[in-house]
Amino acid sequence: MRRSGGQSRWGRRESGGTAVVAGFAIATAQNAAVHRVLPGRVHLPANLVLAFAELVLARSRGATADDMGLSPHRFPASAAMGCAVGLLAATAVGAAAVFPLTATLFDDELIVEHEKNAARYEALVRIPIATALAEELVFRSALPSLVSGGSPSVAADVMSSVWFGLWHVLPTLKSLDTNAAGSRLTRSSHRRATVVGVVGATTLAGLGFAWLRRRTGSIAAPVIVHAAVNLTAFVAVRARSSTSKSQTAFR
Repeated sequence: MRRSGGQSRWGRRESGGTAVVAGFAIATAQNAAVHRVLPGRVHLPANLVLAFAELVLARSRGATADDMGLSPHRFPASAAMGCAVGLLAATAVGAAAVFPLTATLFDDELIVEHEKNAARYEALVRIPIATALAEELVFRSALPSLVSGGSPSVAADVMSSVWFGLWHVLPTLKSLDTNAAGSRLTRSSHRRATVVGVVGATTLAGLGFAWLRRRTGSIAAPVIVHAAVNLTAFVAVRARSSTSKSQTAFR
């Protein structure tokens, strides 16, 4: 009987380990596909499908809705905190967009070239849903619960946040070719340093988002703050372009 029980426990551990590996592997493969293969029009459904798949894996490991920060009764308080923190974060991003040392980071040709309809889609759909909601479901809800097999541990939050940082390698490499500051980095060592810096910054952001989820018991707060940061950065890029064009016109 003890032998049978031991084999059962080993089987559960092995099954859980397989699910964890599958969760990180799926996220990695989807990230590569989105940034190297799939056209932009399918990024939204691709990210949502990834989030759903990761949630299913976490649920299969025994994680509950409360473990994953999805309990409806925690949403109002978490959303309120998210709005407050999001306002502060958006203010900081806005300040960075006008501060001389960081302003050039907001000169991105790819974003500037968006037509009005495309810009509206970015602001109203892609940023809040395909990016903020989908990524928070993956990195603050599903993966930490998947790793822990239930309520996320601090170690699981750290692991997921590091993966969240690595998640930004491919988009950063892409943006280096369209961003004014990045295009001036001709030496490969400088470009590598930039990528490492972005990975470090987004890992820290991920830890902050994880703290918000842990503090409020819901992913509502990190979703709101994530969306606020990205949306403010997007608007800042567009605004800087409009200001530059206006100044040029009156010269």
